[in-house]
Parts: sequence; C-alpha cells; structure tokens
Amino acid sequence: MVSAVSIAGALVLGGVATAASSKPLTKKQFMKQADKICAAGNKATNALAQQTFGNLGPNERPDAATFAKFWAAAKAVLEVQIKEIRALNEPKADKQQVKKILAAVQAGIAEVDADLQAAETGTPFAKADKLAQQYGLKVCGAESGQ
Repeated sequence: MVSAVSIAGALVLGGVATAASSKPLTKKQFMKQADKICAAGNKATNALAQQTFGNLGPNERPDAATFAKFWAAAKAVLEVQIKEIRALNEPKADKQQVKKILAAVQAGIAEVDADLQAAETGTPFAKADKLAQQYGLKVCGAESGQ
C-alpha cells in the first residue's frame, strides 16, 4: 500500500499565485517559477495528508469516505496549480511540451476520479512525472514531493 504522504507527494503540481507576463519567460525562468508553484503545492498537499491521515498506523488504510474527502481537497489544489502553471508565459518553443505535461496531470486526475484506488495501487501521475523530469523540472514531477 502506498502511504498517504506518498500519494500526496505524487500529486505533481503545487500552488502559488502568479501573474502572466506579456513577454515569454526563458526556460530557466519558467522552470524556476513552475518549481516554486510545485513546492508550495506539495507543501499544502503534504499538510493536508498529515491532517487527514496522520493518526493512522503504518499498516492502516483510511476508509473510503476519508480518502474521498482527502482526494476532493487535493484535487482542488491540483486544479489551481494547473491554472497557475498555465498562467505562466512559457517559452514559445516549449508550449507543446508544457501542454503535454499538464494534459498528463489532467489524465492522472481523471484516472483517480474514475477509481480512487488508482491513487493507492497505481501510478496515475507517472507519465506527468516523467514528462516534467524530461523537461528539466526539479520539483514538479518529483515523486518525493520535495
């Protein structure tokens, strides 16, 4: 069984308020801002997981209602994070790569929505993680959520 904190850490994107600029960012600037968004989101989601699951023993699983409540809150955080990453003015040459990363995150969300157990027994965000890492992001896509 995947621990609740691992599930939270697997949630790819973080949330920090950002403003879109009119001029495209350099790749370095974009990665720095996106990773900042991810770091804040990871922190928020990890705190949510600790609050929700912190009293469970190492071999205990949350009941379905508790996990569903956690997922609803975590999903809301993820959706804000996606919106914030989209608001960044990524380098023109990287638009398709960024679009693929965010689409993979949305596919992971849909997978968990369709089957909550996918979050515990599967890897719904593995593709998004891989794409983010291939792009060069350090925090976004890091399974540890760090």
